[in-house]
Amino acid sequence: MKTIPVPVPGNAAPRPEGFYSPRVTLALAVLSVPLAFLPYLLMRLEPLTAGQMRQAALAGALIWCASVAAALLSGWRRRKLFPLFLLAPVAFGPGLASEIRVFRLNGGPNLGLADYLAAQGQYLGASEQALEKYKLSLALNPWKYQTYHKRGDTYMALNRPAEGLQDFETALRIAPQESDHYYYLGRYYFFKGQVELAARHLDEAIRLNPNLNGYYQERARLYTFTAQPDKARADIDKALEVCPSCAVGTLHSQGYFCLSAGLLPEAVDYLTRAAALPGAPAETYLNRASAYYGLKRYAEAAADCDKAVAIRPTVFGVYGLRAQARLRLNLRKEALEDYAAAIAQRASSEEYLQRAIANFYFKRDVEARADAAKAVELSHASMAPNTGIPYSFNDRGWAYLWGGEWEKARADFEKTIGMDPALPHPYGNLANYYWAHKKDRRKALEYLELEFQRGFAEWDLLTSELGDGYFLKGLNTTPEFKALVAKYRK
Repeated sequence: MKTIPVPVPGNAAPRPEGFYSPRVTLALAVLSVPLAFLPYLLMRLEPLTAGQMRQAALAGALIWCASVAAALLSGWRRRKLFPLFLLAPVAFGPGLASEIRVFRLNGGPNLGLADYLAAQGQYLGASEQALEKYKLSLALNPWKYQTYHKRGDTYMALNRPAEGLQDFETALRIAPQESDHYYYLGRYYFFKGQVELAARHLDEAIRLNPNLNGYYQERARLYTFTAQPDKARADIDKALEVCPSCAVGTLHSQGYFCLSAGLLPEAVDYLTRAAALPGAPAETYLNRASAYYGLKRYAEAAADCDKAVAIRPTVFGVYGLRAQARLRLNLRKEALEDYAAAIAQRASSEEYLQRAIANFYFKRDVEARADAAKAVELSHASMAPNTGIPYSFNDRGWAYLWGGEWEKARADFEKTIGMDPALPHPYGNLANYYWAHKKDRRKALEYLELEFQRGFAEWDLLTSELGDGYFLKGLNTTPEFKALVAKYRK
């Protein structure tokens, strides 16, 4: 007769072969939970987005659930296979993390095409075609925040800041710890004139990554814009410190920004520092020549144009600028040669009109009128895509004025004012019309005052034979004219 063993009080019941104790089983189950998230932990080492991290965590959780289900179905009470299934993430985790990283970060099977399209967009610059390339790239790889940055920059260049901001904010949501987001948002707010917000975002970009040259350059521009030259200089020095090999580009860029902002002495300073370094491009000398020209240092402007031509004879704009400088140095033959070279480089309305003005100055009226007529002819072609731009009408009117087509000139100036009454120059040009053509002193002075009220500051042009002074002869020597200028000139 078979007897049933009776448990002895105080002793555990004997465990059948193949069983784990409840404590060991529980310990293995608990240990398996962090191991299940190994893909997530591995991917923390990669520059991935929060969404991609969630993908990895979900994948790990699914592996863990599958392991538990497999252990249960295998009859874990009879075999010691349970821990092997629970440790499955250890085996699958690295491979899965790698696959998710490649697929999500690089656009999966469309990696090459997405990156190619983004590169095409960057090559096309600020254009609608570039936006189309970025759109296609993001359709294939919507997780690549760098593409949103590029498209946002393109929107900004096309004067569509709201869409640019939307792209920058999308990039920020994808990867909130990336310093580039704050850099691009800082540029956006700078563009919008919100300098405090711009400074805050650029400060944050530098805090997150203090070793990027471009961040300091952008903040230096902001400091320059807000009349803080010492801080701007400190940021440029810091930019040079973090990237010594970028010195020429950094100094050239800051010099060009100062030139664009009308800060001519500062532009000369930065561009001179750039020119002193090996490898300075022709544009460095050309931009410094522009600054010298604005400072009426015409001999130095012409000399810098010579240096630019020596480095690269095809540098755009150099011959027209040198012609203007030589004209003011009264180098008639050399100036006319440079005007011809400028027209050969780009036969536009502007180049022909500049030579027309020079020919009038040199009393070559026949040649001058021929050039003015050519300028008008070319201005019609350039007007076609720019009929919504007020200054395009003003520029054509200026060509009509020099060509003696008075009524057409007046119509274009009035059209400009109708489109944007805040622009100063069309009022001054109407003053030229009323004095040179109509000899109407009252109207000429009225329009001059309207021009001065709108921020006109090019006072020398009013008496220069190479500018408004050509049309205002006789008026610009009167007491009324001098009193009006004295009232507004600061």
